[in-house]
Order: sequence, then C-alpha cells, then structure tokens
Amino acid sequence: MLDLATTIDSDSQPDTPARPEWRQQLVDAESGFRLGLRADSTFFVDFFVASGIVMAACILGISWMAWALLLLTGGVTVCIQLMRLGVRALVRLLDLPREDRESLLSLTTAVVLTMNTIAIVTTALVFAAHLTV
Repeated sequence: MLDLATTIDSDSQPDTPARPEWRQQLVDAESGFRLGLRADSTFFVDFFVASGIVMAACILGISWMAWALLLLTGGVTVCIQLMRLGVRALVRLLDLPREDRESLLSLTTAVVLTMNTIAIVTTALVFAAHLTV
C-alpha cells in the first residue's frame, strides 16, 4: 500500500520544468569555470598576479579608463586559458597522430603566451602612464 501511495504522489507531481536557455548557459559557464580552476594550476598564478595588480591599481588610484583596460586584459587572459583547456581536452578525445596532437597543443600554448605577453605589456603601460603623470 505504501508503494502505491508513493507512486501516486510521484505521478501527481509535475515534472520539474527545464531551465530557460540563458540560465542553463550560466550554469554551464559556472561548471566550466570550476572545471578549469581544478584542472590547471595556471589559473592560481593568474589570480595571484591579478590580485597584485588590483592592489597596485588601488594604491596608485588609476582612472576608470585604466581600470577598464586592466579588466579587459585580465578577462581576455582568463578566457584564453579556458580556451586552451578546452582545446587540450578536445585533442585528447580525438584520435590524432602524435605529431598533429603536439602541433595543436603547441599552437594553443603559443596563443596563450602571446596573449599573456600582450596583457603584461598593456598592464605595464597603464602603470607607466600613471607613474609619469
């Protein structure tokens, strides 16, 4: 009898509605970000450097435009690191010859290095412009 009652109760409850697409994208993004943080230690280095940059920017009292530029460089750095992790996971799943796999991974590493170099130069220019004024 108890089994019949629980069956009726579970049948009478409506199925949980699916999440709206925009909300599911937020859940997927949070999940991907969490996986990225756990998968690669370079994110901890990025966040440590970012905290130093934020402290220096607060101490120096940089302008809103400089804050926007620093936020942009930091955001692009995190995005490119996440993209590298995605490409690395995809390369593992594909059945590619070793040489092709290494070429793809080398290209993504070069992209990350290039973007990090641009972010460092941009950050240095923002601080140099503030220090010379």
